[in-house]
Amino acid sequence: MIDYGHLMRNAYSEALVDGWASWVGCMARMGTRIGPMNQDETALLQRDRAHIDGNVAPKGGARRAATRHWVSGGSWVFLLAMFLIAGWRGFGAEPGHALDPSETITGAMDPSLGRAQLTFRGRPLMTYVFAGEQFKPYVQALHTLRGENVIRDAPSDHLHHHGLMYAIRVNGANFWEERAPAGRQIALGPPTLTVARTDTGLPSAWLVQELDWQTSDGSGPAVTLLHERREIRLTVNPGVEEVALEWRSQFEVDRGVERAVLHGADYHGLGIRFPEEFDKVAEFQNSEGVPYSEAQTWDVRPAAWTAVSGRVSGREAMLVLAGHPSNAGVGSFFSMRNAFAYLTATQSLGRQPISYQRGAKFDVRYLVLVYPAAQNRAYLTGRLAPWLKGR
Repeated sequence: MIDYGHLMRNAYSEALVDGWASWVGCMARMGTRIGPMNQDETALLQRDRAHIDGNVAPKGGARRAATRHWVSGGSWVFLLAMFLIAGWRGFGAEPGHALDPSETITGAMDPSLGRAQLTFRGRPLMTYVFAGEQFKPYVQALHTLRGENVIRDAPSDHLHHHGLMYAIRVNGANFWEERAPAGRQIALGPPTLTVARTDTGLPSAWLVQELDWQTSDGSGPAVTLLHERREIRLTVNPGVEEVALEWRSQFEVDRGVERAVLHGADYHGLGIRFPEEFDKVAEFQNSEGVPYSEAQTWDVRPAAWTAVSGRVSGREAMLVLAGHPSNAGVGSFFSMRNAFAYLTATQSLGRQPISYQRGAKFDVRYLVLVYPAAQNRAYLTGRLAPWLKGR
């Protein structure tokens, strides 16, 4: 039996733009969902409804109400109209989003180059680099399911901006800027790579790596301040065209130091440098709906999450960054788009340092979501709520 809903989603997956065309596309997808829906279908339905209510529904309460009545009731007249529109627009612009049960994320590890690469359906998903000469291991590339890389590594204006990286200052040692007295995150070996599926059947893979955070003034041996167990888990959900990266770092203060004081600038934490196309034009939104400054050169906003959207190679993309409420300190986000686009999830260490005694254990957790189109605040709030409430 032909899955017309699947066929219609393919036709609209990349062709939609804001306004009437996007409204028609959402209607087409929603009108063609016939019969029981699986988890992916339900999530996509919720996303489309949020998109209609918040972004693209034609203005006017009566028309919006009629729209939702049509798609909720599965009107056959509406279904036929949308099918004819889709036929006029053309089918098959993009390979199917439906998940084949046999599909998995593919991983390749090359310890000699200090590189781990993950792919899905033959397209790159993520590159993690950990060569010995680096100041720190980090995520060098992170892609949408279409293949666009939404982060940027070592631009000429700030060579220490490495894609997606975690860095702060500890006891005066600077693990961010990579200049004296620079600290180093020393890999104790290559990461382990595991490819599996989530409890709900989504393709997933995760990297686990042990690191020592060390500092030296050059006059003696390096001093280890922290031990870190880093877990980076990547999950793809083709049904909603989402790539999710969860970053969890579990720390222990080295027994050789009396205490570890975590501090730094407003922008220290889990930082993301965006593609050059985002510079000066990226659009920011946050969980609290708090506006940004007119200049947008140095904004700090307490929030549960922040989303950034722009275009890469002429195509829309969005990245969402969330900090878990279990992280110590005050969860805030540093952001700017002038002169370049940047975002950091922070613990507000630049304003209130955090101190741990020797042997103390603590961790930090973050979630990154990547989409090939902008999502509104209502959808993102619903999507992130379970993760923010989880342990």
